[in-house]
Amino acid sequence: MSALDKNPVTTNNLLPNRFIFMLKRSPNVNFWVQEVELPGFSINPTKQPNPFVDLPISGDHIDYDTLGITMLVDEQLSNYLEIYNWMKGLGFPDNFDEYAVLQDSVPILDKGVKSEIIVFLLNGQQQPRFQFVFHDAFPFALGGWCLSATDETLGRVVCHAAFKYSTFDVTPIT
Repeated sequence: MSALDKNPVTTNNLLPNRFIFMLKRSPNVNFWVQEVELPGFSINPTKQPNPFVDLPISGDHIDYDTLGITMLVDEQLSNYLEIYNWMKGLGFPDNFDEYAVLQDSVPILDKGVKSEIIVFLLNGQQQPRFQFVFHDAFPFALGGWCLSATDETLGRVVCHAAFKYSTFDVTPIT
């Protein structure tokens, strides 16, 4: 779109239910993901001193928000346990060897401390149009869920997980 032409190149809006989530380290999670909360980011401005008023100038460090997912929990708990065991290894609550096992894993197998996460945004024809790649990701929060013997209105068991990462890239797919 140029400054003289106010018509957009496309009139198709982004559909929020067309995506593919891929967590390389935890393949059982990928199938069960129901929602992805793509993060925002910010650059905190700093102030340049001035005799009259401090002038805001652009900062030089990016603060990335959290990447969050909501997933259904399968009856074998395989997707939940993948993240649970990963986090347990990161926190080594029983002994230091738990972290050492993660740290010594072969990186190509994506079983180490960190993993790559890719989210594909699909167009109306279910073809990948953009990819978000989150580098050096690791889980830092895994939510619980409610079990009830009396409430029949409870549907499927869902669980929320949150990830931190070093940076992310957005790339168009042609």
